[in-house]
Amino acid sequence: MATHTFKKPIPVNKPLPKSDKTMKSKSLFILFAITLIAIVPLASATISDEDVSFRILQNSWFDITRPCVNAGHWCSATAGCNLTVVNAQTGTIIINNGLMTNQVSYHNYTLTSTQTTNLGFFKADMQCSDGTSHGANTFYYKIVPAMENNTTTFLVLVFGAIVLLALAYLIKNEYVSFMAGLMFAILGVYTMINGFNGVVDLYTRATALISLGIGFIFIFLSAYHVIGEHSGSSSSDSFEYDD
Repeated sequence: MATHTFKKPIPVNKPLPKSDKTMKSKSLFILFAITLIAIVPLASATISDEDVSFRILQNSWFDITRPCVNAGHWCSATAGCNLTVVNAQTGTIIINNGLMTNQVSYHNYTLTSTQTTNLGFFKADMQCSDGTSHGANTFYYKIVPAMENNTTTFLVLVFGAIVLLALAYLIKNEYVSFMAGLMFAILGVYTMINGFNGVVDLYTRATALISLGIGFIFIFLSAYHVIGEHSGSSSSDSFEYDD
């Protein structure tokens, strides 16, 4: 009589099915697209920074001063200038033909704390008349978070990103690593828009790009690993049968 023996099951690593590979690629593409949709509009908000004439702290008083020149000379003491300010994001009129004070070499208009509550870019149109001469000038200013708030937020984001990254390394957890990458990306976007202490320049933007790069690396490596675990190689029971 033939003896039949069953050997101990041997785990067999199966190659990733083509359908699973396709699903994995689609999942990564969708994640990449969602991240870009969320990040790009925020980062692009800094496109007008180079054209900003004033950077004004939120909820503060600020004196806008602009020169008035007529035919190469200062406007006369009787020249009159008006200022109209519009929120560049919402189109809301903040100042409607406000009369500026003539200081001969320049005209000024003082913004109150109630006129600097909203963050963002503001378009200002200055129209002047000096006798029979008329002219206009358009400039932009930006209202940024108060320095202490800006510094605190920046440091909190930096601390959070570093702590999450260290935690991910210690416990070897992809989900925590993903959160660390997301925190670095948020830090990059925040720095790109607000800079540090209200200053946005080449150095703060370089720092922002480095933070974004680190964030994207951790986000996609973590996502790739997690998706690979769910749709990757699997173990199955294999029995050998001897006749």
